[in-house]
Amino acid sequence: MDNPVQMEKIFQAVSACASVRRPLPARIDELAMKRDERRFNQLLKQMDGDDSPEVQGVTDFLLNLQRVFFNRGLTQITSASMVDLITVGLVASGMAQEELQLMTGMGGYLLHVLVEQQVISETDGDMRFLEAIKRVRPDLTQTLSFADEIPDVGDNYFPEMVREGFFNNSPVILWDEERTPFFVQPDAEVDFNQFIEQVAAKHSPLQLLAAYRLFQGDDYAYQRILTADHPRIGEPKTEHSMRFNLILTWTWLDTLQPQAILAELRVYRQFLRFCQDRGVLTARKYATLMKLGNQAAMVQLQPEESWSSVSEQAGIALADKVFTNPNYTMNSAAMEAALRKLDYHPKAVYRRPSTHPLALAKALDQHQLDLELKRATHNLDQINGEVSADDNGDLSQYREFVLDLHRTMVQTYHRRLNRWTKESLQAALCTQFQAHPWTATRPTLLRYLQVYFYYLIDQGAIKNPDAMLDTLFDSVTDYLTISENQLATD
Repeated sequence: MDNPVQMEKIFQAVSACASVRRPLPARIDELAMKRDERRFNQLLKQMDGDDSPEVQGVTDFLLNLQRVFFNRGLTQITSASMVDLITVGLVASGMAQEELQLMTGMGGYLLHVLVEQQVISETDGDMRFLEAIKRVRPDLTQTLSFADEIPDVGDNYFPEMVREGFFNNSPVILWDEERTPFFVQPDAEVDFNQFIEQVAAKHSPLQLLAAYRLFQGDDYAYQRILTADHPRIGEPKTEHSMRFNLILTWTWLDTLQPQAILAELRVYRQFLRFCQDRGVLTARKYATLMKLGNQAAMVQLQPEESWSSVSEQAGIALADKVFTNPNYTMNSAAMEAALRKLDYHPKAVYRRPSTHPLALAKALDQHQLDLELKRATHNLDQINGEVSADDNGDLSQYREFVLDLHRTMVQTYHRRLNRWTKESLQAALCTQFQAHPWTATRPTLLRYLQVYFYYLIDQGAIKNPDAMLDTLFDSVTDYLTISENQLATD
């Protein structure tokens, strides 16, 4: 910003701010400004921060404005002076909303680096900055694509979530998709929470996990099942087209242990029976979906890597041998024998192709781990507020899971929060799911992680929120597969 008119507007606007150090010097020490820029860029490298030219350009700009208008060098910057710079000075200059949001994020990041590297005495300056901005200009702290998707934890909605049963596991309550992407029933004709309660009361924890899977994902399995007779545009409705639609509900089936496969097939029948009892399905459609859905499942278990006429016919032939009980119901002994004959072994859980090493080359020391855990603990304290273990006993385990996730990222992948990637987060979450067997019966852990990630985004602590949220939302497939396989082999 070299425009003298804009610079004058900033000066006039901030001159009355209490955060300006007085008296202002008669001239600007340009050498000191360059020293601040160099030192801050060194700090970025020390904590493996983003030192790209784009980031350096913005942080240099903010550092220079702090010295010019507030008489504050690198060690003298405060949360108050940064708030005044953005909400008073830059606003007065006529800066566009999008740029103001960028400056807010980078101002918080700059303070975060100074706090982490113990350059300034205000040990929680980054959080004070964001809290203050939120009070006076909340529009600058919201990431627009996520702003309306979850209540603001800072407004103390967390206790209300606990009271409403958002984190219940006995069983999980299916929620509206506007509140969470995990375990939902959007626009359902009936309350499928009754189905979940039925499975929880009558069947095993393994089958309950299989039931939850029906209500998960971008394209919910239960909706695909109920609309399987809707052909794609331009295609006639045939058994082949329905079978093709139904195989989309089984794409992960070949990653499961044999007992988990049996559980999934049992829950499929229970779901169809529930829908028939509630008038969602006619007897004829129930019979059709039983036959074609079970055939599609057997197609998915064929050795061929992709759908073909050969695998389809082989799957149908196998299904005719396995689903020999009335109404095309599974013969469990025949199913187990068929899997043995196929020499079936589960495929590995999908991993994103890694464009960068999962672990950074430079290991982090104990000091870096301590800083990471201290910050994570503070954030968790802010989220949980006055909620205690008496309100929901699982929350203390969820808290420890989050701390262990940070610990794994630092110790195994040499990454602090600002260096997390999609690939490293997916790998770390899978490691955590496997390392903590209790998670298999605590699906609302994912909702807790959702709340935690939204809080981090709201605080400006995550540089790539889209990628991190996508990875978290996708992790439900890994969670269910790992958990079902664990319960199937216990």
